[in-house]
Amino acid sequence: MPVPQTYIVNSTLDTADANPSDGQCADSQGRCTFRAALTAADYHPGPDTIDFNLQGTAPVTIQISGQLPIITSLSGGVLIDGYS
Repeated sequence: MPVPQTYIVNSTLDTADANPSDGQCADSQGRCTFRAALTAADYHPGPDTIDFNLQGTAPVTIQISGQLPIITSLSGGVLIDGYS
């Protein structure tokens, strides 16, 4: 049975996951962006949670530069906790 995974977004940049299938949320500089977290969660076979730990005064804005990846994971789903 797949182990639940939590990805913690720590960057407001809009960069892609450098290696989507490695189980880590990290762009080429090691940052976990929202785009990278969505991709990593979609690759992970099980339930996933995306939390946020962003610097600055809430609400913190993430500027998205294009269409986000579509979540197609049917093996557990993805919970996005925008208040974390």
